[in-house]
Amino acid sequence: MAKVRKFGNTWWGKAWLDALEQRALVDPNRLPRGRTYARQDRVREIELSPGELRAHVWGTREDPYTTTLSMRVLT
Repeated sequence: MAKVRKFGNTWWGKAWLDALEQRALVDPNRLPRGRTYARQDRVREIELSPGELRAHVWGTREDPYTTTLSMRVLT
């Protein structure tokens, strides 16, 4: 049986996912699709900077694309 990757293993990870799932204004299919891509190792070159997370994604199309998640910086 294949091992399934789990997301949100720490309290901070769980809080982060809760915020995305409950409060973020996103397409309801986006997070499940992102998890699928992550499990399939299709998310690469993750870049973090204050207020932004950027990643290159190999989705269902021939060419990869870049996606960006912007957030308020906590001080």
